[in-house]
Amino acid sequence: MGTKYDHFGELAFPVLEDSLLALGKLTDKQIENRTILRKVMTKAGFSTIDSEWWHFDAFSYNETKNKYTIVE
Repeated sequence: MGTKYDHFGELAFPVLEDSLLALGKLTDKQIENRTILRKVMTKAGFSTIDSEWWHFDAFSYNETKNKYTIVE
C-alpha cells in the first residue's frame, strides 16, 4: 500500500499517486492494491477522501450529524 494505516504524509494521498509513482516513491503494485481497495469500498457505498488511501466514510458529514447525537 506504500504506507502504514493512519499515515498522514503525502505518500498516503491518492491524488498524488501518479506523481509518486513517477518519482519511485510508490510501486505499480502498491497503486494497484489501493485501486482495488477503493473500487471494492466505493462499490459497497463508502466514500473516499483525497488525502488518505485508507480512509473510507459510510456517511457524509451532514448525514452523520443528522443521524447521530454526541455521546458524552
